[in-house]
Amino acid sequence: MKISRTCDKCQGTGKITRELSAGDIVVPRDGSGMPQGLHHVLWNGLGSIPSFNPVKILHIEGNAMFVTPVDWKGKCYDTETYSAQSWMEIDGKGVDGFWIYAPHCHLGI
Repeated sequence: MKISRTCDKCQGTGKITRELSAGDIVVPRDGSGMPQGLHHVLWNGLGSIPSFNPVKILHIEGNAMFVTPVDWKGKCYDTETYSAQSWMEIDGKGVDGFWIYAPHCHLGI
């Protein structure tokens, strides 16, 4: 999966494109592509920059990514978070995480 961002060095006239892979850490800039339970864990507040905390990519399938928060900040498994979680077999191990639709999250690199 490829994502782009505006180049800071050229006054916003160019774009930097990067291929994402499992293990990368990215920051969602929009919550519309993620489940509410993940929004609940990552949300920094309206007007905050960034609006969300970073996630680590565990798996990519098309435009969907299986992610886990880099820092849970003490918000472990409450009922709002639990309903949004998924389970996936990765490298022979069962892993808990969240599916997000990457294009709607406008990921920052």
